[in-house]
Amino acid sequence: ETGINAEYGVLTMGEVIIHLTGFGEFQGVKSNPTEFLASQIKNYLEKSPLRSPFKLSSTSVLEVSAVGCLTSLTELFLVHNVAEISKAHKVLFIHLGVDSSAPCFRLEHVAWNEASFRCPDQRGWAPPSQPILPKNGTTTHSLQTNLPLSTVHSILKEKGWNTEISTDPGRFLCNYIYYQSLHFSRLNNTESLFVHVPPFSKVPADKQLNFVRDLLDVLVQLSIQKPKEIGTDAAIV
Repeated sequence: ETGINAEYGVLTMGEVIIHLTGFGEFQGVKSNPTEFLASQIKNYLEKSPLRSPFKLSSTSVLEVSAVGCLTSLTELFLVHNVAEISKAHKVLFIHLGVDSSAPCFRLEHVAWNEASFRCPDQRGWAPPSQPILPKNGTTTHSLQTNLPLSTVHSILKEKGWNTEISTDPGRFLCNYIYYQSLHFSRLNNTESLFVHVPPFSKVPADKQLNFVRDLLDVLVQLSIQKPKEIGTDAAIV
């Protein structure tokens, strides 16, 4: 079931705010691992909290359609961000998607201005190849996350996680929502990141929950450090 759930933690001045999304079912994936992760991470964090002040402001399971996920994303930015941006140290939008062929966790560095769906989305839309936002130019235009992925990658590797930095999130809904999120983030002074996770057959559900917890912990700690401290891995391992 798609939708937005809020909220875990009470916002205090200077905290890092997190919005986390996963996807529901789509063609070829009846049970989407990221739907489970998004729906269970709140309970998991209550049992294994992060080390730094943060607020999990919402967890969402997005419909695998351009219209559906854009509607939900717009709601997140409009409803939640107005009050948060003025109070929070940083607002992070973390998006999870499954890559059935991935052997590891992939930190997506870039999103492309191209909707080229290999199959119709859940509402039947199947663009062959067209710009997501025509005002941003052609399908070769890209947006990059401002988060320090090299540092995030290094810390997660030291924690024992099999991760890699990717510049190819595909051209389906994962890329679509990421491009839209990065665009919104530039307008709202927030940060966005998309992470592809492997199927549970390759990395079990409990381990993936632990990975998401470690990912959020690293991102929160990096976000509250002073700029000159970013990249000092030893300080937060």
